[in-house]
Amino acid sequence: MGDIETYIRLRNSGIALVEHIPGTPDELRALGASASDAAELAALHQVYFGPTRYTGKQRKARQAALAQKHSLGTLTLIETYTAKVKKTLDAWNLRIKLAATPAHRIRHVATARLKELQAKRTAKPGVRITYRAEGPNTLSITDDATTIANMRGVLESTNTDLLQAANDVFFKEGTGSKPAVRTQVIVTLNELDQIINGEGDDIKLNLTNGGRMTGAEFLTHKFAEIGYATLVHPLDGPINTWRLSRGANLNQRLTLHAEFHTCSRPGCNKPADYCHVHHLVPWQAGGYTNIKNLTFLCAYHNGINDDDPLRPTGRGYMYRLNTGVSFIPPWGAPITAMPEYQEALARLNTEQATAPAQGAATTPGKASQSQAVPPQPPPDSS
Repeated sequence: MGDIETYIRLRNSGIALVEHIPGTPDELRALGASASDAAELAALHQVYFGPTRYTGKQRKARQAALAQKHSLGTLTLIETYTAKVKKTLDAWNLRIKLAATPAHRIRHVATARLKELQAKRTAKPGVRITYRAEGPNTLSITDDATTIANMRGVLESTNTDLLQAANDVFFKEGTGSKPAVRTQVIVTLNELDQIINGEGDDIKLNLTNGGRMTGAEFLTHKFAEIGYATLVHPLDGPINTWRLSRGANLNQRLTLHAEFHTCSRPGCNKPADYCHVHHLVPWQAGGYTNIKNLTFLCAYHNGINDDDPLRPTGRGYMYRLNTGVSFIPPWGAPITAMPEYQEALARLNTEQATAPAQGAATTPGKASQSQAVPPQPPPDSS
């Protein structure tokens, strides 16, 4: 049997092959697997043979996949559909259903079932804001039918143009006022030259709260005392950051705004003002709190960032490469293989090993707390 026939036979064996896969992508890569193959095989092994509290459903899914003789490709296709389901129990039920479905009907069955699951969702009262890279942005309000009807009535009584009516209700004198900008405006030096020379109408400036303005608007807009403007050199990056009233010492978050005005995860437009400051090399692994090791991530992308080997998410992670802060996909090198991560962890382990074991002699049976607390970072050298 030739190599091609062997490869096809193994991929078609599906569950039988997945059962004997080593548990981690690192082990597979060590055996010579490509990053994408390692990620695919390890993920399937985790689903069908890894630890789970739904062991009965896991067994049913395996049996169904064996009965249908699903290939690796089909098992991966099934996972693309189960990944769209938020509740773990619903995901397992869908996995069992699709595993018991002939391969040629999986797309049809999955699409129908996902529609049924989505129909169960009920809108929750609240305010939702959607940010887009080029705008316009959206603010939507969800509440009970009577409240929404009353809101519409107020808008219609103000102006037949509901958008203008909303602006009147929010900002008209006596009901509301347009707020001063309490954020940062990112301005490059060449843009500043054009603005000062009266050529700023065509220049679009980004604000770290999700807003945008032209260079002309920048000169006339009302800024609060806590507003900031950052000058950015086209090649060298941030030049300096000033308060728009009087100069003051700057903290790291303000300097970080000069590089990122949104969440740094590709495709996410969440404004930096509403993001978390994230350590690229994790703090618990010895990463420093300085500008080169920081970025902005929204709450969701900060939560799924795959930088903790004890709690893998399989969703990739952010890291600073020579080209800047970049997204490392799940099939890329794990963060534990990065030289900066290894150096930080080695430094942390050395510091913990040489730290005095306070309390070990005076409090029998109680571990020293000095090794449980990460060392204080050095002053920001960025």
